[in-house]
Amino acid sequence: MPKSLTDRKQRERGGEKPSRYTSKADKFIGGELTIGDVCRNCNNGPLSELDSYFLQLYDRYIYKFASPEKRIDFTYDFDKLARWLLKVSYNSARATNAPDEVLLESYSKYILGEDVRPKGLNIFLTLVLPYKIKNSEKHDPRIQDVDEIEPDVLRWSRVPDERLAKEGVTFRMVQINSYFFIVIMPNQVTYEARKWYAELKGFRKKYPQFRQLRAKDGVSRTPLKSSGVDMVNNYEIFPSANLSRIFELID
Repeated sequence: MPKSLTDRKQRERGGEKPSRYTSKADKFIGGELTIGDVCRNCNNGPLSELDSYFLQLYDRYIYKFASPEKRIDFTYDFDKLARWLLKVSYNSARATNAPDEVLLESYSKYILGEDVRPKGLNIFLTLVLPYKIKNSEKHDPRIQDVDEIEPDVLRWSRVPDERLAKEGVTFRMVQINSYFFIVIMPNQVTYEARKWYAELKGFRKKYPQFRQLRAKDGVSRTPLKSSGVDMVNNYEIFPSANLSRIFELID
């Protein structure tokens, strides 16, 4: 997790240090795993430039939590955004010895800006709303004076799908505040365009709340409005399935 981003979140949280959810242990822990083998030239050069670009997006859009009535014209450079999302996903995979580490490694030249955009690379995005706490739920003393739970998250993870894994495909979720990105990456060696389009059609049907970002050169704009999904109710990708589960994890 880039320090520049965790520092932003720490300031927004009044100095509170971010905790990290680990699916393997199924709990939150203090601190964050780090990667110590990135060379200085890369870290201070193209990777630093990617971090700076994403912080511009963060300061312009992502630091605000979504509201159900507001439309956002999300303006982005697809390749810069994709390279940053792949960078943090690759570092996450290496830090946890994830099974898609090798596939992500094959994207490393693109991450560094040394190769063209990989075939079939796709980014989807949805806005997640704060959860409005019902009066009937306020019997829990921890939330008696709380009206809503904001999607105040910094999390990236692999979304396990055994069928896609057999096809040499992986997809990663990057969750930052209300902005939930999914990056879908096919194996470049076995990539077949017709078969891949069929896979994407199935993905869109399964996750209709996600908007596909335009994969083109230069700056694009995609209008976004929340589909009504919040961070508690019926959100199968988020690790907390309901209000009780959130407090169980935090405890």
